[in-house]
Amino acid sequence: GTDGKFRTSVEVVALDRTRLLRDVANALSDQHVNIVACSTLTGPDRVARMRFEFEFADPSHIESVLRTMKNIDSVFDAYRVSTQIGDSGAASDD
Repeated sequence: GTDGKFRTSVEVVALDRTRLLRDVANALSDQHVNIVACSTLTGPDRVARMRFEFEFADPSHIESVLRTMKNIDSVFDAYRVSTQIGDSGAASDD
């Protein structure tokens, strides 16, 4: 059950560096969200795309979480995505 929790997915785009994943996960933890899934992929251009699915109590909290993500060193974007990790639905074409 969700017992008053909301679930969303965000994608964080950053220049890859040592301890990037740790810093992002710590920042999410500091925001009191519970990470339920994570996938990360770094392309040959050294750009890391990290997708997190997490639960949190207050839906208005998402803007604060995204702001915090964007303030992490080497992160250049963070935004909500509609599909959850593990969904077999088609992704949007970039």
